[in-house]
Amino acid sequence: MLISQLSSYLQQHQRASVQDMALHLDSSTEAVQAMLDLLQRKQRVRRLGDAGSSCGKCGGCGCSSPASPAYEWVASPTP
Repeated sequence: MLISQLSSYLQQHQRASVQDMALHLDSSTEAVQAMLDLLQRKQRVRRLGDAGSSCGKCGGCGCSSPASPAYEWVASPTP
């Protein structure tokens, strides 16, 4: 189940770019984006915007492309 793997990955890492998640899941960025859209509708993840030059953790690892948005796991859905 890719969506459960994606959820687990984001829970563990808290933040990641679409590109990083696609690499981890050995999937396309389009497939990952579709799963993230579903998780976002369920209020499990939040889009952080474009990931610039990093995954959002260290601020300089260069692990994602400038056009790859980053997402953050939300512990529980907003009421």
